[in-house]
Amino acid sequence: VITYDILNSFSQACTTFVGQNFGAGRLDRCKKTLVLCLAEGAVFLAAAIALILGFGKPLLSLFNRDPEVIDTGYIRLMMVMLAHSFSLLYEVMSGYLRGFGISLTPALLTMLGVCGVRISWVHWVFPGSRTFRTIMLAYPISLSATAFMIFLALLICRPARRFARGERVGDAACPQPPAPPCRGLSRLERQDGAFRRSSSVPGKNAADAGGCALRPGSDPAIILSILSKKGEKRCTMI
Repeated sequence: VITYDILNSFSQACTTFVGQNFGAGRLDRCKKTLVLCLAEGAVFLAAAIALILGFGKPLLSLFNRDPEVIDTGYIRLMMVMLAHSFSLLYEVMSGYLRGFGISLTPALLTMLGVCGVRISWVHWVFPGSRTFRTIMLAYPISLSATAFMIFLALLICRPARRFARGERVGDAACPQPPAPPCRGLSRLERQDGAFRRSSSVPGKNAADAGGCALRPGSDPAIILSILSKKGEKRCTMI
């Protein structure tokens, strides 16, 4: 549970930051997020695995002091820890795809790899070698197969490259995220040397009479200058 929570946290972080930067059009940051999540996740996961395997037998002895039970439990620990190395790969790559709105593909591939491969392993491989180690091999084999399929999906989809070429990205005909409805932005005012949002500025869209379009990160001084010259000028973020 501890090691999976570590790798899953990097998957969720990847989805969050890729989604934010995809919406902002910063594709370079999307790719950087994928690399950083894989690298940092590998470091933290390796440290956790080393710690758990190093103290694995003393920890198992808390539940049962029978040497045979401890040895069997340690086999499971080793197999699951090895499997989590592949889990990190497919979780983070799946999170990367989900950040671009591609969620159905990794879900289906995960179901096929995790469930399908394990069922096939137990049905066809395990009967030929009925040992605990053989059945536990289903963990790393199924997760490595899943990671490989997600990697192929990533190479085929290439959401960052497709979006950069102006192609549509996502599950349903790969739609780009729709622009948020323009219901007016909070008016920026200068107060005590800092800018803050106050009463909402009414407006429908940037095409309204006297409308303007402001990009994220616009200089607040410029925004204030526009508002002061045009009154409550209708503005929208683009």
